[in-house]
Amino acid sequence: MDFSEKYIKMCQKAEEIQIEWKPKVGDWVIDVWNRERPLVICAVRDNPDYFYLSDQFASDKENIYQNHISKLYWLPRQDQLQEMLNLKVIKYGLLNKIDNILYKVYKDKYISGFAFDSFEQLWLAFVMYKKYGKIWDNKKEEWIKREIKNEKTYYKN
Repeated sequence: MDFSEKYIKMCQKAEEIQIEWKPKVGDWVIDVWNRERPLVICAVRDNPDYFYLSDQFASDKENIYQNHISKLYWLPRQDQLQEMLNLKVIKYGLLNKIDNILYKVYKDKYISGFAFDSFEQLWLAFVMYKKYGKIWDNKKEEWIKREIKNEKTYYKN
């Protein structure tokens, strides 16, 4: 799981994905007020806006506390990002094709070529591009609108 500053920023700025988030046990989040460590949802209350969070290394109940959804940024895992595109099974070669699609989209933005540091960053970029027509601008550190050209679809919904 990617907990890098870059991935946190990419998730924070992906407002469309944050709005769609339905909290579940096992989701990773960053607290708006304490961004030093990632937290995991360990229980969801009757009210879906409230849940109990735990430090990833917590072994006792003292480290578990309640929080409200408006104070958190969701950090989707790779499997959750794939589910957003209804990808149940990753077929051989699909990742290479996704990489090629994103390279074509990003090549004019990055002199050194396609550069994401983790699969979570790669999949988030792919989801944002395919679902919302946005690409990550590294210099501005934000998602910007980009027209989607007619690329071949390499996955089935």
